[in-house]
Amino acid sequence: MELHIIFLILGGLLIVLLAGFSIYSARREKSRIFSNTFTTRQPATPIKNIVTDVPATLDPLQYGQNPVPTENESESETGHSVQIQQEVENSLREIKINLPVQETAEYTQTPLNTPIYHNQPAQPTFLQTAPPIEPLTIPTVEPIQPETTSVLEQSLEELERQAAERELDLYSDASVRIELAKNSIQTPIEEVAQPESTVITQNNIITLYVVAPEGQQFDGHYVVQSLEALGFQFGEYQIYHRHQHLGNNDTPVIFSVANMMQPGIFDLNNLDSYATVGLVLFMHLPSEGSDLVNLKLMLKAAESLAEALGGFILNEQRELFNETDRQAYFARVS
Repeated sequence: MELHIIFLILGGLLIVLLAGFSIYSARREKSRIFSNTFTTRQPATPIKNIVTDVPATLDPLQYGQNPVPTENESESETGHSVQIQQEVENSLREIKINLPVQETAEYTQTPLNTPIYHNQPAQPTFLQTAPPIEPLTIPTVEPIQPETTSVLEQSLEELERQAAERELDLYSDASVRIELAKNSIQTPIEEVAQPESTVITQNNIITLYVVAPEGQQFDGHYVVQSLEALGFQFGEYQIYHRHQHLGNNDTPVIFSVANMMQPGIFDLNNLDSYATVGLVLFMHLPSEGSDLVNLKLMLKAAESLAEALGGFILNEQRELFNETDRQAYFARVS
């Protein structure tokens, strides 16, 4: 027990000593810092000549009164104003303004209000004038004279008449011109048209037409593809022929197909621009082999072409082909 008490006493003493040493060290360090800070400063001098008077401009008693300045005050104020003016002038002289040089400027313009000094050379002033703006002229449209209108009407009538004549020529019997090569290109319609009671043509030719709807035409590529698909072959007179034996050009021709439009040929070199209003199928009598069989083949070919091209079949009188016409055709070759 005695040793325990002794250790407690010694511990307490050590704690007291450490606390006292730390406090002493802190005070000494603080005093050294403050001594270094304030000892380097010079002692302050007392302020002398403190003006305790209130300025006249702030004196409420003298507000609104005009004090009479003394001679010394007026002289000091004058000298002070002159000094301020000189300082302002010196400051203005020291001010330099550098403007960027415009390389693309063609002329230098001098403002009108800039003073001109005699010690500086006079610089010429160039005035830029914009080009004059020309007034916009609007072309006037002259009214169509009655003479011009009449000429146009006559031209239109002439074109319509030529178109009507050409349309009639398109339906002329192209087979007769191609096979015989004796008729002229412009064959009168009266010579081609036959009476309804007559089925036999002058040259013993049976004819069928496959025409496009009104206002339309058959494309050249489709026409050639359809003809070749049905076994027709391009040959003499630049038209397509159906031979007795398919694929054999040496066998006789039983019927042919020509273009209804003059001159009635197929221009295979210009199919992109080729178009026609219709085709004409014709067969000479007597034909090679059976006329009845050949006529049935021609009717079948006409029906296939009309279906493939979207057209219609016409008889020799250029009327819609019907069952009565079919029987009349068969009676012709019986």
